[in-house]
Amino acid sequence: MDNLSNLEERLKKLILETGDETALDSYANLKSARNQQNYYDYLRIFALCRALGATDLYDIGCGHSRQAFLLSKSLDIYYTGIDCNYDFRDLNALFAELNANIKFQQAEYPFKITPAENNIAISHYALGALGTMGKGEDAIKNAAKALSTDFERILISINQECLSTWETELAGFALRTVGYDVEDGKTERSIPTVLGTKFPEEFAALDEMEYNYYNNRFMIEFIAL
Repeated sequence: MDNLSNLEERLKKLILETGDETALDSYANLKSARNQQNYYDYLRIFALCRALGATDLYDIGCGHSRQAFLLSKSLDIYYTGIDCNYDFRDLNALFAELNANIKFQQAEYPFKITPAENNIAISHYALGALGTMGKGEDAIKNAAKALSTDFERILISINQECLSTWETELAGFALRTVGYDVEDGKTERSIPTVLGTKFPEEFAALDEMEYNYYNNRFMIEFIAL
């Protein structure tokens, strides 16, 4: 039985024994995530955070946060999922028991935020949560200014047509494209995943370990509960 199956079985047992609605909702989310590319993307995203030494993660536009289960046993990581479209009371209640370092906030970024050291903002296909989707350069400038003020590192997926604007506005970061996702099978629509850091020496460290976003050896291993 693989690790995710172990987690499914634990949640099913909790549902059967207690009728816990939070466990039921979490089980449904986990089942729907198993075959989604999002799951594999976050195995790579969280591994990159580890490689960089980032321990305070802000997932802006996290959706219903099923990826947070991948960090259930990572007691050295602090994860905050942020999204304006969800009520996270059920997930906050669940993770208060599983791992209190994992929390969720219903909010729209930017807002006042004070991350701990070794932080990173993640926006994985969630530019709407940054208030920039289809809203032009002023919105990008506003989001980029907030990210530059609040965070030491960023990892964001950016549409090609907006990439040059983002690069200009994120001048406080050293930037590198670490991967591409192809949209609708058309390479001209490929969407870069861009890593930004205020510590340029981190790129040299990644080069030394021969980091490759697509190499499975740089995916985290999910530890079963």
